[in-house]
Amino acid sequence: MNPFASRMMKRFFMVAGGFVGGFIIAAILNVEIFLMLPMLAMFGLPIYFVMQDNKGKNSCIEIIRNKYNQNSILTVEVYHDSDLEWGFLTLTEEALYFVPKKGEIFKIPHSYYTDYGYRGLSTGNYATTASRIGNTNMSVGSTREIKAPIFYVVPANGDEVYWHTRNNEKMFKAVQKLNGKDRSNLKSNY
Repeated sequence: MNPFASRMMKRFFMVAGGFVGGFIIAAILNVEIFLMLPMLAMFGLPIYFVMQDNKGKNSCIEIIRNKYNQNSILTVEVYHDSDLEWGFLTLTEEALYFVPKKGEIFKIPHSYYTDYGYRGLSTGNYATTASRIGNTNMSVGSTREIKAPIFYVVPANGDEVYWHTRNNEKMFKAVQKLNGKDRSNLKSNY
């Protein structure tokens, strides 16, 4: 299951409910000032969600700076499956820090993990697309599994630890660059 999809749907229905509720309240009370409620819900709630996400990210960066005396290289919002917990994964020069919204900070020093990467994790859900071929009655269809993007590290004990994140490739490239394995600037001889 992709946790970002359920959260997005929840936020979508909150905005849609606020929009419809604003119209209903404006129609029932018949006060001109309430005519702004639907627009406030449509534009104000998404801005509020972004502000809350940025506030959480900035507080995570401050916690790492104050408690561990480390500067954040990259901080991404993640969902950790084993704890069923939203939080932020922060990359510093010393370690990876998982700062959950509730609970203890989880620290993985760079020397502790042997492998890292990103991929799509199977969700068990499938999507089918179909395309018509010209003016014929034929269509071509394909079915594929919906995958949830993850970033993972494999500690020395071999147990994989992964986080769902939309920025899995960005985190991978930042860790790769930090470990001196960045291949983005390689030139071809051809």
